[in-house]
Amino acid sequence: AGLPLAERVRFLRFGWRMMRTKTHADPDDIASVPEADAQTLAAYVRQNLGPETLSRLIEPVFRATRGWQADQVSAVFLAATLPHLIGRRAVKVPRSGMSALPKALARDLDITCAAAVRSIKEQPNGVTVALEDGQVLTADFVVLAVQGNRTARLVTDLSREDQAFLGQVRYAPYGALHLQMRGDLAPDMRFFAQGTGGPIATFEAIPRNPLTGSSAQIYAQLSPEAAERVQKTGATDRIADVVMDKLRDLLP
Repeated sequence: AGLPLAERVRFLRFGWRMMRTKTHADPDDIASVPEADAQTLAAYVRQNLGPETLSRLIEPVFRATRGWQADQVSAVFLAATLPHLIGRRAVKVPRSGMSALPKALARDLDITCAAAVRSIKEQPNGVTVALEDGQVLTADFVVLAVQGNRTARLVTDLSREDQAFLGQVRYAPYGALHLQMRGDLAPDMRFFAQGTGGPIATFEAIPRNPLTGSSAQIYAQLSPEAAERVQKTGATDRIADVVMDKLRDLLP
C-alpha cells in the first residue's frame, strides 16, 4: 500500500517550499539552512510530511546510505540537499565508475602514498605539511579530507572556537561486507527499515562490468544497531558471520 492521501498532499506543499529554498540552500554548506539544525530529522519529517513518510521512506534511506538514526541527527542535511534533487530521476556518474575522477587527477599530479602526516601549519605564503619521516612539504593550499575530530590534532594553528567545534564531531558506526562472486548477478538494491532487515540496512547485487572487467559483487551494509554491536564486541573482523544468514535469504 502507498502513503496515506493526507501525506501525499503534504508532499506537494512541502515540495513547493523546498523549491523556493533552492536559491540559498547549498548542499555543500549545511550552514546555509541553519533553521533546520534546530530539529531532529525525525521531528522535521513528522512535522512537514508525516509519520508514514518517516518510517517508510526517510528512515530506510538514511539508515542505509548514512548509517544515521533519524532521532539522533538534525534535519540540516535533508534541508540542504533535497531542494536540488526535486525533479531529478537519477544521479549521473562517469561511465567507467567513480574512480575515473581521481584517476584523471592523478595523471597530472605527483602522488605519494602511505605518507603519515604529523602536522599542517598555515604560513604567510602558503601551507607547510610535516610528515612523520621528517620531510616538510610546502603548498599554496591543502585539502584536508580526514574525520573532523582528527583535524584539530593535525592543524596546529586552529582557533579555540574551531578546535571546540571539531572536537565535538561524532560519526555513526559503520560496517560493510563486499563479496566477489564467481558468476553473474541481476542488479538489485534494497534499503531496509528498522526491524525488517535484521543486521543489514543496505543490500546491493552488482552485475559483472565488461567495461572495467570487474566481477559481480554483493554489498551488504550493517544496520546502525548491528554496526554498534560489532564495534562494542570487537567483532569487526567477523562481519561475514553477522550478516551471512540474512544474505542467504536475499541471494537468488
